[in-house]
This record gives sequence, C-alpha cells and structure tokens, in this order.
Amino acid sequence: VGVARTQRGLRLTVFNRDWTEKMNRTYDTWGSISQANALAQQLSQCTPNETVVITSFDAWERCFNHPLAQELSRCGIEGRTMLKHTEQAKASWETLVKDLGWDPGDDARPQGHGHPVAAIGIPGRKPWGRTVVIDDLSQFSEGADLSVSLDEIARARQKVQEQESTETVGRAVGVCKVVTPMRWNHEAGSGAAYNTLPGHAFTSPSTKNKDGLLERPAARSLNSVLE
Repeated sequence: VGVARTQRGLRLTVFNRDWTEKMNRTYDTWGSISQANALAQQLSQCTPNETVVITSFDAWERCFNHPLAQELSRCGIEGRTMLKHTEQAKASWETLVKDLGWDPGDDARPQGHGHPVAAIGIPGRKPWGRTVVIDDLSQFSEGADLSVSLDEIARARQKVQEQESTETVGRAVGVCKVVTPMRWNHEAGSGAAYNTLPGHAFTSPSTKNKDGLLERPAARSLNSVLE
C-alpha cells in the first residue's frame, strides 16, 4: 500500500480491517507542538480492528514529545526509539542556530531532512508492530523500507484481539466494601491511636508538661478534641 507524501512531519494512515482507508493525514511534528499533540490524540482513538501506518518524508523530530511516543507505543510502533532519535536532530538544529547566530525559521533543515521512518502497528494493551528508523540525518540518506505480509498482519491482529479478550475476561469480579471504623475506646490527650476516617489511623499528639503529666493537645483538623 503506497502512503508516501512529500510534506514535512509524520504521515498517519489508518486502515480498517478490510484494508479500506479510514484516514490519511500529515502532522507537522517538526514545526508545531499542537500538531504533535493532535497526532497523539488521533492515535489514542485507534482500535485493534485497525492498522496504523506511520511514515516520514521530511523532518519530524523537533516537536516530537513524550505523549506522542506513548501513543505510538500503544499502537505497536517504537515510540521510545523515535524519541531517542529526536535528540540528535534537535542538537543539530541548535548547532545550526548557533553557527548562524540567528534562528533560520521552521523551514530550515539541519544536515538534511530528518530521520526516515516507516512503521506499522496494531493497537492494543499488548500491541504488535514493526518500526524502521534510519539513523542518518543527511540529505542523501536512504529511505526507510518496511514490508510485512498481509497474512502476518492477520495473525498478529488475532493475537492482539485474543489478548484484549483475555484481559477483559480475566479481571476479578466481586464487591469491594469499605466500612467506616468506629471511634471507640479513646481518651483525648492519652496519645493512643484512634480512627477518624475510613482506613486511616491518627495518633493524638499528646505532650508532657513540666510535672511529667500528659497535656491535652490543641484542637486541629482531623484530630480535634471536643469538650
């Protein structure tokens, strides 16, 4: 399936289970943080019935962030690996700005056109995927190439969906009951522990006076002494 485009950023293509195209859009993750967040949001809505494809023709690293890496990982794509590659591109950008002495603008490309990327994945709690990132920022870097048979994808989808079903069926079923403990057998100022909220015990902060006798503590929140 051809999804190549010549725009800057990351190209997201989502296919339905029958391989009809659901969406095909480029997000400018080089020049816009909001675009990176928008891509992460779109990925969060993808399901195991869909196949996610990520490609890049041009620079994508500058605004790539952790939320986007996390959502890519949920889709079976190596978001953390891509995040690591962004550091090299960002460092190259900073070097370019320093050498020029001024910001050349978002359309500038340090050392070429970014890391070529090709990735495919099936979203889920235990996703499946393949990712290729070419570790070369130069203008004449080779393109990222990734081939996966439709049969392998079908088998991977079945496994991902089985994991989804197992996760759901295997959850504990029952009732959780929380009971408020009774405030009993406590003498104010004695220093003995007593319960004030469900599941929480507090100790009255009693102190001794100069005669060695316990003094009643001052009233405070969650540990008040009433006459």
